[in-house]
Amino acid sequence: CPCGQRGCLELYASGQALSRLWPQGGKHPATHLLAAAQNGDPAAQTALSTWIGAVAHAVTLLVLTLDVAEVLIAGGVTEVGGPLLDALRSELERQANQSQFLSQMGLAERIRLVPSEANIAPLGAALATF
Repeated sequence: CPCGQRGCLELYASGQALSRLWPQGGKHPATHLLAAAQNGDPAAQTALSTWIGAVAHAVTLLVLTLDVAEVLIAGGVTEVGGPLLDALRSELERQANQSQFLSQMGLAERIRLVPSEANIAPLGAALATF
């Protein structure tokens, strides 16, 4: 990881990770990747599956560790909107169908997208000081 550690979520479940998986996406890789995957591009479908799986894993870890009521997804990837939310919820439901424990957690219902125009990083930084 650029921060010097290993295993950071930034490497797997971030906009930068998505850009590494789908470098031909230009300025809006999430939008481009989702469109290509929906149009049947096998490479895009693989990249999307890999990335959504990593984000779903991050959500699962967060909920299992902190039992948060909601998980907010923010950043440039939220420009995709509903289709991103649908893909993530679908993956969380797929994983829950394989685990009685996860099926009781209601992970898919806990996901919310922060509007892409919202600048929440300063809010998060301010809250981290308390």
